[in-house]
Amino acid sequence: TTFDASKAFNHIRNQVNFGPHWAGSPAIKQVRNYLINELTSYGLTVHQDAFTAQTPNPKFPTVEMVNLIAEIPGKKKEVVILASHYDTKWFPEENFLGANDSGSSTGVLLELARVLAKSNPEYTLWLVFFDGEDRMARY
Repeated sequence: TTFDASKAFNHIRNQVNFGPHWAGSPAIKQVRNYLINELTSYGLTVHQDAFTAQTPNPKFPTVEMVNLIAEIPGKKKEVVILASHYDTKWFPEENFLGANDSGSSTGVLLELARVLAKSNPEYTLWLVFFDGEDRMARY
């Protein structure tokens, strides 16, 4: 299986189509479901690590966040982590869609997941999609 840049780009397009998806937003849940559906379609099991985080933003003092971890078992138990974040920045008066930040890295990681799911890696791989990397800054 080879890496297909057009598939990675389609993942970016699909994320952007959900609109701004900052941590805690309704759209982040849609992006999360999209990621889970894609990863499970590759035969991967996805673990969800949900938590509540405090932010410096008085409008959103606490936010529910969920990190996703898909594991590809390797010949060895030692773990190599490949990661991206899937949330976008929050701007009160801007429609920030996150095509480059975070869409591009997430699109590439999803396509890598498709390719690596069919591999037999030496080390166990964790494909991690972080929520909340673009913190809810004060505005």
